[in-house]
Amino acid sequence: MHAPPVNFPYFVAKTGVLMFTRMLAGDTQDDGVTVNAVSPFAVENTVSDVSKFPRGRAASFEDVAAPLLFFLSESAAYISGENVAVDGGRLTES
Repeated sequence: MHAPPVNFPYFVAKTGVLMFTRMLAGDTQDDGVTVNAVSPFAVENTVSDVSKFPRGRAASFEDVAAPLLFFLSESAAYISGENVAVDGGRLTES
């Protein structure tokens, strides 16, 4: 992934959040606590030009809520330290 210099502080901070998520997940595993993250790219109230976004739109609030609801469910009881990118596939583009 290529990070333009203007985005450098964002990427450093995001990496910190993701590493904190993994470390906290490891620290709380014996207590039965799961820790996960959700990383939306841009949500429907964005002021950006969405025509260039994956799928031609920003994420809806429902798109972002779906993985949150999953992580809160019993179906995710054995998942911890993970991140779900709600980006429409943007991070897979080169």
